[in-house]
Amino acid sequence: MVWRVSPAHKRLQARMDQMRKFRRQHEQLRTVIVRVLRPALSQASVATVAKPDEDANGKQVALGLVIVDGTDTHAIEEVNLAYENVKEVDGLDISKEGTEAWDAAVKRYEERIDRVETQITARLRDQLGTAKNANEMFRIFSRFNALFIRPHIRGAIREYQTQLIQRVKEDIETLHEKFKVGFPQSKACQLSSVRDIPPVSGFIIWAKQIERQLTAYMHRVEDVLGKGWENHVEGQKLKEDGDSFRSKLNTQEVFEDWARKVQQRNLGVGGRIYAIDSQRSPLGKGTVLKLKVNFLPEIITLSKEVRNLKWLGFRVPLAIVNKAHQANQLYPFAISLIESVRTYVRTCEKVEERHSITLLVAGLKRDVQYQIAEIGRASCRERV
Repeated sequence: MVWRVSPAHKRLQARMDQMRKFRRQHEQLRTVIVRVLRPALSQASVATVAKPDEDANGKQVALGLVIVDGTDTHAIEEVNLAYENVKEVDGLDISKEGTEAWDAAVKRYEERIDRVETQITARLRDQLGTAKNANEMFRIFSRFNALFIRPHIRGAIREYQTQLIQRVKEDIETLHEKFKVGFPQSKACQLSSVRDIPPVSGFIIWAKQIERQLTAYMHRVEDVLGKGWENHVEGQKLKEDGDSFRSKLNTQEVFEDWARKVQQRNLGVGGRIYAIDSQRSPLGKGTVLKLKVNFLPEIITLSKEVRNLKWLGFRVPLAIVNKAHQANQLYPFAISLIESVRTYVRTCEKVEERHSITLLVAGLKRDVQYQIAEIGRASCRERV
């Protein structure tokens, strides 16, 4: 035998659960409306601004401009009055008369809230209709998107949502095409070269800029569709595309590949100061020997890469940091010596073009060669 127990307090418990749910929904709605509408002043919504102007005599006078947003204040008051109607009813009265009074109060509350939503919807559509461009529409949606949980408001602006979501799709597609072109062919690569940013760091900065733009576009989707946009039909597709695109912008793999290649290469700053480079003669007769400083351009690039990558927040391996530190210590001397050797070589070429002055500068040329040789011998003695 099964005993059916019907506790006397069951109906009261159900009513209290209903009241708790009602109160929670009301507070959520009231908080959202107050935050979204943002009246100029919390009570009167009145602000006085002193604006300088000129009278007939050309003197500046102060004009008191009163800014009153009656629509905002009225909407907030309507929400508060709607709740006052419910407060007048004894919610704990579960008799037939009490239940009817409660249902009637909730119905009056919903009617008032519907009027408020109608006012907000009309104002929202007016602002969207007078917006000059898509960016203004996005700003309007970003202000009102907290109210999109209300079906009445969400349904009224659906046509604008479709238009702006299409705009976001186009922006993301343009961003994707920009990424497909690649960093070497982009204007950012030229700008990085002008600003003395090495290739790997330049690519990472470029990729992070694209990722920030993608994040901004995803925020626009949330502004248009509201909270929980990932569950929206259009939002799901955009989220999948955005996540797929974001995975291609992962710069950690680029950094690890660079670190692995640097460690595999034997980039050092030791050895002789000078090196002899064999080049084809400009006249096409055999080869000529050129003096150069034994300081590879890759060492200079490595030093710049380490500095920029550490600034970007990457953990550069200690072995690479040590190499860059040694290069930084020798860098100013190496650059100075490279420029001096380049000047010497160019001067010798100009002297060779004018044979009449060769004997006149022979002594000066010998002195320069002596200085170059002395630096080379000094480096050899230090190595020994």
